[in-house]
Amino acid sequence: MSNQGTMTEAWLLQDGAWTPKAFDWPDGKTLQDIGLLRLDHVGDDCIVDAALHGRREGSQFPWRWLIEYCPDASQSLFFAADDPPSMVEAWSRVLGCVAQRDALETIGPAARKLFRVQHGHDLDAVCHDCDPVEAEQIARTRAASQARRVASFCAAGEPKADK
Repeated sequence: MSNQGTMTEAWLLQDGAWTPKAFDWPDGKTLQDIGLLRLDHVGDDCIVDAALHGRREGSQFPWRWLIEYCPDASQSLFFAADDPPSMVEAWSRVLGCVAQRDALETIGPAARKLFRVQHGHDLDAVCHDCDPVEAEQIARTRAASQARRVASFCAAGEPKADK
């Protein structure tokens, strides 16, 4: 592997203990370019939440498996393993994180609707007295939308009469 890349941190799971390690990731190269094959992934082809990569035969990559976990669109965390039990444990933990995040994204809107119904409102009605924070967010969103419509109308100019 090249020494002209970026040193990237990975957490190596070995004998049940996590140890921070670094690997050289040459600039402009993909994980496939540095000798890894994607074996499995969670998410779709556009948004991968987690991916399990295996070292290709003949690769100089330091570990047998590398797991890439993307908790959000702006970052990737890496976990590595050299033996099958460690790989299975690490992959299971990452999949648990993905499932927990997905559950929280589902529970949040449902909890807000339950709160509204418990306060005697419709599912989608936001009460300024019961939930002033969300009511203010909605008011700001509506005001911004209205401002965009007005700006769009003004930019279009005066309507021209048909001749």
